[in-house]
Amino acid sequence: MGLKLEDINLSHIYEYLQSGTSEKADPEVIRYLELLDKVRAMYNRIDEFGHKDLIVSHLIKVEGLSRYLANNIYNDAMEYFYCDKQISNEAWSNMLAEASRKDYIFAIQLAKTTADVVNASKIHLQIYKLKGLDKPEPPKIPDGAFQQPFKMYSIDTEFLGLPKKNKKEIKEMLEKFPEISEKVRMRLEEETGSLPTVRLFLNEHENPRKS
Repeated sequence: MGLKLEDINLSHIYEYLQSGTSEKADPEVIRYLELLDKVRAMYNRIDEFGHKDLIVSHLIKVEGLSRYLANNIYNDAMEYFYCDKQISNEAWSNMLAEASRKDYIFAIQLAKTTADVVNASKIHLQIYKLKGLDKPEPPKIPDGAFQQPFKMYSIDTEFLGLPKKNKKEIKEMLEKFPEISEKVRMRLEEETGSLPTVRLFLNEHENPRKS
């Protein structure tokens, strides 16, 4: 049993376009696609079909569709023909701004009174908003923000206001544990003050605390 027009959605259309042929396709799928194209054509005829309600009413009266189905077909047509994710929002805003500029020029050419000029100038405000000029510019990120940071460690107890360590005793204690690896021994000697107490790790892998 074939599909009913009410059961069809864009997934059926995409499946047909990718793998089907008009000879093998369900007749209702073909009709649905034709209705989508008809809605697109009416949408572009702003002199006769200026908004959605007129298009939906036409589908109800001429095509014999229910209001629910006519509304779904209108929405699917907008999604099918105008949902282009490959074009950025910035590109769309520039395209619409260019179209609005043409409207402004046309309105100025037809202007006969001061009121006409004022109304035409309102299109400039629309262009201003489409270009995003009414929004503050995002803060600029400093050039060095993405550079690899360096880390500095200090284990000077006196600098921290603590009693001074007995470095000799601690070093002698470390010598009693030969099983300690050289890397661990180096870190402990740094922390006891036997080695410099301040190091810069330009390379993160050099930091023994990260291993």
